[in-house]
Amino acid sequence: MTEGEEYLRMYPQLRKWINQCNACQDTGYKPELPKELSTYGGETSAAASNLRKFFKPLSLNEIGLCDICERLI
Repeated sequence: MTEGEEYLRMYPQLRKWINQCNACQDTGYKPELPKELSTYGGETSAAASNLRKFFKPLSLNEIGLCDICERLI
C-alpha cells in the first residue's frame, strides 16, 4: 500500500478529489483540486497539499480515461 492509499484510508472523505482511469487504473488528484481545503469548522487543513504530495494531477475524459489511454484507442 502506498502512502497516498494509506492517507485516503485515514481520510476517506478526500476520495472525492481523486480520479482513477477506467483502463489503466492510474490514480491522481483532480486538476480542479483547490489550493486549500476547509475543515468542517471552516479552518483550512493540509489535506490539499498532502494530496498533491502523494498523487500527481490526473485528468480524465468523459468516459473516464486518462490522456495516455485515450491516445491508445
